[in-house]
Amino acid sequence: MRQTFVNMGFWGRSLTLLFLMVAFTIIFVVIGDILAVLIFGKDDMVHATVPVLQFLQGSISLGLFVLPAAALCFMCGRGTVAERMGISPRPRILSIIICVGIMLVSMPLVSYLEELNLRMVLPESMKAVEDWMRAKEADAAALTQKLIDSPSLSTYAANLLILALMPAVGEELTFRMGLQRTILSETTPIPKYWTAIITAVIFSAIHLQFFGFVPRMVLGFFLGLMLLYTRGAICSVVAHFFNNAFAVTSAMLAARGVKSNIDPYLEHPLVIILSGVATVALFVLLHRYEKKVAK
Repeated sequence: MRQTFVNMGFWGRSLTLLFLMVAFTIIFVVIGDILAVLIFGKDDMVHATVPVLQFLQGSISLGLFVLPAAALCFMCGRGTVAERMGISPRPRILSIIICVGIMLVSMPLVSYLEELNLRMVLPESMKAVEDWMRAKEADAAALTQKLIDSPSLSTYAANLLILALMPAVGEELTFRMGLQRTILSETTPIPKYWTAIITAVIFSAIHLQFFGFVPRMVLGFFLGLMLLYTRGAICSVVAHFFNNAFAVTSAMLAARGVKSNIDPYLEHPLVIILSGVATVALFVLLHRYEKKVAK
């Protein structure tokens, strides 16, 4: 039976992933709503309190990203179960440190790209489209702000799970292991670097946050390169989690009144240039180290 799925081509695997995402999302939305009412009560559901939003967000993450991609990789991927799921080969500590370092040193560059993206203005003939895009951006920002804008340590701990860890695991399974490797790399002749680029574009577009499209695409490409160089998903998952956790932690500290005076320095052109150079240098180091230890 599994051999039938393994032999499926691009469209077969793509449609399988799409079907799984739709089916699991519907199931977990229904289950999530029922459990939320039982756990929190109807009043909290009506007023959409933070614990309810966290619970529903976690339920959707499981149904939309984690389980469908895991099922696809298990059914269609090649190699051992560990290789199909991206946990083999086991990453080396230095590789993990380098990948986290890439996310850290690239922050000024990514922030600069985000600032440029926010300045995007469409032609007057497309004003209706731009208004819709800005409305979607505002809605997403409002929901995220409601979830993370709290000084509570319990809320912070839940956000680390719901907004940092689960998206890191689910999105890396879906986009890097599912789309980039199991679908594009294994069923098409597309060069490996182009699979990372295509996946990064889709990864950013699916968030429907158009004024953050460019920085998210760049981060997606970085994560795709980590998968290519390390041949497994653990490094990209850890790096993705670090990036998410940094944002969640920054928001919690801001809610507690802890302010940073470093932001103006990070916006200096020299710092942005150094950020780009350091990012490239770390990727070169990662590539060379992985080639050396793989021999």
